[in-house]
Amino acid sequence: MNSLILHFPLIPTCPSLTLNFKKIALLGIVLLVFSLSFYVFQVQAIISKEYQVEKYGQTITDVSRNNSFLEIEAVGLNSLENIEKRIENLNLVKVEEVRYIIVSQDYLVKKTE
Repeated sequence: MNSLILHFPLIPTCPSLTLNFKKIALLGIVLLVFSLSFYVFQVQAIISKEYQVEKYGQTITDVSRNNSFLEIEAVGLNSLENIEKRIENLNLVKVEEVRYIIVSQDYLVKKTE
């Protein structure tokens, strides 16, 4: 009679989980350096954006100030005195008398059906 014997050990044979403190320390240092570099990068990005906001705020202030000056200048250029001076420079003749042309008493245009 043939028999087959299977041998199953009581303790499973898997690789031993030994803690290697050098690898853990190296992994910790790498994570620390990565975290610090990421932090510095983020702070630099925030500072850059704040600088841009400050710069654009200054640009808005300058444009608003120039706009106010241009509005004041436009009001001055459209004043009655300036318009009269421009008309004088065009050598126009002032109208003394107004005459109207009377065409007819009837309508100028009639609706025909």
